Amino acid sequence: MRPSATDSSDEELIVRVARSQDKAAFAVLFSRWSLKVKAFMIRSGAPPDAAEEAAQETFVALWRRAETFDPDRASAAAWLFAIARNKRVDLLRRGARPEPDPEDPTFLPAPPLPADHQLAAQNRDVAVRNALKSLTEDQREVVVLSF
Repeated sequence: MRPSATDSSDEELIVRVARSQDKAAFAVLFSRWSLKVKAFMIRSGAPPDAAEEAAQETFVALWRRAETFDPDRASAAAWLFAIARNKRVDLLRRGARPEPDPEDPTFLPAPPLPADHQLAAQNRDVAVRNALKSLTEDQREVVVLSF
């Protein structure tokens, strides 16, 4: 008879999640560890809402990557907190990137050219097209491929 999820060790629960995507085992792991993982995130400097998000991402990673758990290499707690640490690093990286400033001139379209510049550009384009027509096919191909 299979032991109930609440009677199983954390290692056994992770193995059950890995082998059969056991939702009851996952629920027990979540109830045992979610507050501890969130507290770890907060102690690491994350604001409570970001800590909550990172803790949830930790458990999503546990669900998706449970098959990578090796009880001979680490305890369930060590493995889970390694995932949490990685999620914390991801959180810091996201926070380190500043949001783009929509008023930054590099994001604004270039102002339109004055009418005389537009006319000069059109005349130049016509002259270049006419010059290209006077070239041989091979010469035209070289110029087109170059530009």
